[in-house]
This record gives sequence, C-alpha cells and structure tokens, in this order.
Amino acid sequence: SNLGWAYYYQNMYRQAGTYFNRSLDFRPHFINAVHGLASVYLRQKKYSKALSFIQASIEKKPGAAILHADLAKAYEGIGNYSRARKAWGKVLNMVPERSPLAKEAISHLSGYN
Repeated sequence: SNLGWAYYYQNMYRQAGTYFNRSLDFRPHFINAVHGLASVYLRQKKYSKALSFIQASIEKKPGAAILHADLAKAYEGIGNYSRARKAWGKVLNMVPERSPLAKEAISHLSGYN
C-alpha cells in the first residue's frame, strides 16, 4: 500500500486505488489500505463508497482522529450535516486544541451556523 500512498500524494487517484485494492486482495483487513481506499474515494467525491471504508477503518482504529475527520467529510459530501457535525465534534475531543485538525474541525463546524 506504500505505492498506493505514493500515487495518492501525486494526485493520481486511479492508480492509488489500484494499489490499495491489490493490497486488500492479499490482506483484506489491512487498515492502511482500507484507509487509503477511503481517501481515494473522498478525493473522487464518491462519498457513499468512502463511508463504508471509513467506517471499517474506525472499527479497527477508533482512536484515530483523522478517520473521524474523513467520516465528517464523507457525511458532508452526501449532505448528512447532522452526522458530519457529530463527527467533527468527536475530532475536537480527540486532538489538541491548536492542532491543524482541530482548526479544520472548527472551520467546518462554524460553517453550519
């Protein structure tokens, strides 16, 4: 899945998805590849697909704030702002107050008012 992330960070999402899927063929519950595929779907605005992968990732790593941020973004993408707000709130409870992720959460939450 390292190749998947390499393609992802070069904005080559189709190729990234291919490598994440190959990783999952060998290790179906490999969290790095599951999260990578979720990230690809988010970038491609395939929010419903992203949701299932993000939720699977959260089951494996419930304390990973980035996964909850991704969950919030996917909910925003499908228009479920109530669940997005809840996920952003969870992010705020998980990260330091001045962290970039906290700032992102606050920015999103202020947009709901």
